[in-house]
Amino acid sequence: MSNADFTSSSTGVKAKLTLLVLSSLIGSAILGVAGTWAVSRVADLVSDIYNKQLATIIVVSDANVQLVNYQNTLYNVAVEADADARKELIVKLEGEEKILLGSIEKYKLAELAQSERAAIDEFEATWFAYKATVKEVIDATATGERDAAIDVMTLVAKPTYDSAAENLTRIVGINREVAKQSFLSSIDLASTIKMMQIAAAVLIAVIGLLLGRRMAADLKAINDGLEDMVAARTSALAEKTQDINAMMQNLPQGVMTIVGSGTIHPEYSKYLETIFETQEIAGRPALDFLFKGGDLGADALSSVEAGVFACLGEDRMNFDFNSHVLTSDYKIELSSGKSKWLNLTWSPICNDSDVVDKLMVCVRDVTELRKLEAEAGQQRRELEMIGQILVVSQEKFHEFVDSSRRFVSENETLLQAAADKHPDLVTQLFRNMHTIKGNARTYGLLHLTNVVHEAEQAYDQLRKNPDVDFEKQSLLDKLQEVMQSLEEYAVLNEVKLGRKGPGRRGSAEKYFMVRREQVEDMVAQIERLQLTDADTQALAGTLRNVDATLRLIGTEPLQGVLAGVFDSLPSLANELGKEAPLLAIEDNNIHIRNQISDLLRNVFMHLYRNSMDHGIETAADRIAKGKSAAGTIRLQTQLENGRLQMRLSDDGRGLAVGYIRKKAIENGLLQPDTTASDAEVAQLIFAAGFSTATAVTEISGRGVGMDAVQDFIKREGGTITLRFTDNNNGADFRSFETLISLPGAFGVLDPRATA
Repeated sequence: MSNADFTSSSTGVKAKLTLLVLSSLIGSAILGVAGTWAVSRVADLVSDIYNKQLATIIVVSDANVQLVNYQNTLYNVAVEADADARKELIVKLEGEEKILLGSIEKYKLAELAQSERAAIDEFEATWFAYKATVKEVIDATATGERDAAIDVMTLVAKPTYDSAAENLTRIVGINREVAKQSFLSSIDLASTIKMMQIAAAVLIAVIGLLLGRRMAADLKAINDGLEDMVAARTSALAEKTQDINAMMQNLPQGVMTIVGSGTIHPEYSKYLETIFETQEIAGRPALDFLFKGGDLGADALSSVEAGVFACLGEDRMNFDFNSHVLTSDYKIELSSGKSKWLNLTWSPICNDSDVVDKLMVCVRDVTELRKLEAEAGQQRRELEMIGQILVVSQEKFHEFVDSSRRFVSENETLLQAAADKHPDLVTQLFRNMHTIKGNARTYGLLHLTNVVHEAEQAYDQLRKNPDVDFEKQSLLDKLQEVMQSLEEYAVLNEVKLGRKGPGRRGSAEKYFMVRREQVEDMVAQIERLQLTDADTQALAGTLRNVDATLRLIGTEPLQGVLAGVFDSLPSLANELGKEAPLLAIEDNNIHIRNQISDLLRNVFMHLYRNSMDHGIETAADRIAKGKSAAGTIRLQTQLENGRLQMRLSDDGRGLAVGYIRKKAIENGLLQPDTTASDAEVAQLIFAAGFSTATAVTEISGRGVGMDAVQDFIKREGGTITLRFTDNNNGADFRSFETLISLPGAFGVLDPRATA
């Protein structure tokens, strides 16, 4: 029945009652006053039904529907991903709240019975609690925690919402009962009037009977319509509540609560069964259910258990203090044999005293996400390695790989033949690995640098600590890891980038590579010679050119040999907080044999890095001393007396002779009362393990540089010494140059330069 129909029916009842009163007055003056009072009373009762009970039922029912709409809008806020749409929903939510509270205030203005006042007070109390959860939902969505917002909707907002709706429904019931009693009272009064009218006059009795029956029918229609209206509103409310429950049960997330005994509450989301592949959940010990088959250790499980029971039944602050021990991510193997990665979110459910009654746990299956992260990580690693490779020229990269393979192979041979720890063995192992790391770091091959660093650390422990056991297999395993990392770079270079090298070269005494344009140039010269007259002078000139070209086959200019070293200096300077150095190269037209190129790269890698780390000062220090901001490193090469002579120097602070002397005494290389010249002290830097660095860094401090350099040079029949270039005997710092002498066969003078 609509409001208009209800109003029309009520008006008809009033008209019939008025006619009945008039008939009674005509028929019986004695009953006039009583009849008038009785009719007025019935009219008042009906008016109360219409103006109070029915109006109250309509207002409260509308408020109930508005509460349902408010809950639905709040749910949409929780699940909405778009920030702008979420803001519009929040504005809508505020409008619906004003309408709802307006209806309640309108209801409170009426004269209320004690039971109604109690019900409305309970509604306002639950509404206050409900509003607090609404704020939590909105705050969670504002920070992007949609899962947390949904969790609050499920286990906190819904119970308070249900309680508020129940209070409104109770108010409707109270007014419905009052309307019913008023209706019955009106029926009783109407019957009394009817009997009085029968006693007065049969005619009036007949008229009264007809009017009374008609009035009763109309009142019954009103009551039936009222019941239908309440039933319809209640059905709509139940349908919307059922929709909310259905949505919560279909969330793609497992939701459960842990009660005070540590068991799982019977109410949990359906998706929890999908995640754990079981329906036996309710009442089980929560921690056993969550972590049985998981990868958490005994200590971690103990911490979680202690954290859970430290929260249940205690003040909420206990949850804040212990939440860090509640595991959020772990891997579990289910009884089916399937492994899953799970993510847990823990939230406290508190009572009005802010005591934790339950713990809500939201479980997400993030297995596929972890797989994608792993695949992306591997691809990212490969891309990083490819990027590092591409910075190095193809030729330099292959030279590095070949050189590193030789060092690894040499270390493997040394380890396989070793019976126990020997100082010379460990020193050689360490030198080789340190050289690989230095070269890898120079070329920016960072993943390889890290792996080599681990192997180098193992050798360093053996070298420094006599008590460390010589575990051959462990050392071989680390060496294998180095080789695997090296080969990973090599495969990416050859397979992914297609930069295949010329293959491993044999001894430089048997094989060498000739640049195609050099050979073509010789052939062209010979062809031109055949096409011209046999002029003696032309023939001699041609043969000299051919001879010069042939002499340079298998050689490379010094700048080409050390290009990788030079290219690494700007980044090294940046790490040290210094200006990139100026490089002065005087090669005097001397080319370097290929078989010595690797040696020179390894040697000068150490020397240039030492110069940058220990010699060249920072820009501020240099400017304070009247120098240019950037330092200069000079390399001179010449052939004399059958030797390839190389001199390296820089304009830095010089060799720290005073500090070297102090460190030598501390290390037992010099006796405190020994008088040693500056030259003798300088040669101590070639002692195994000696370093002037105050701390171990990736650049220096291992005490492996200069003794390794000396060892490399000696293997090829060379020498290395230091020579002072000033006369400041006894000074803490002295200018010096490094002299390297190698067999003259390793250098070739370009004949064309002297022609």
